[in-house]
Amino acid sequence: MSRDGKNALGIGVILFLVLFVFGSFCPMERIFGIPCPGCNMFSAIYWLWKGNLSAAWYFHPAVFLLLPYAAVCAVLFVRNREDILKRRAFRVMSVLLLWIMLAVYLWRMLYVFPHAPMQVNEHAPFIGLLQLFF
Repeated sequence: MSRDGKNALGIGVILFLVLFVFGSFCPMERIFGIPCPGCNMFSAIYWLWKGNLSAAWYFHPAVFLLLPYAAVCAVLFVRNREDILKRRAFRVMSVLLLWIMLAVYLWRMLYVFPHAPMQVNEHAPFIGLLQLFF
């Protein structure tokens, strides 16, 4: 098996273990009870794939930027695997996407949380610990 195949298999195993241990792909939501900046992104991708743009926007507005970002990263990776992390385009796009995702997260936490889709997980250990003291 090639190195890329082993890396892909390793990532798949890690994702499966995270899903098995935490019950979701978001350990932050399972442990602390609050959603992370990437929460609901898989749902948004699913609804975008189905063609329901409003549902995709509802679950995570940044999905409309993430997919073009992933496509450009894939092209950069195929063109020059060794130097993708050194490319200015990759760094600029990554930082821009990070800031946009954090801005969307802040907006959602201020105006949407604790309502759907940014709900509190009341069964999280940290929430239980807070309830002991408050």
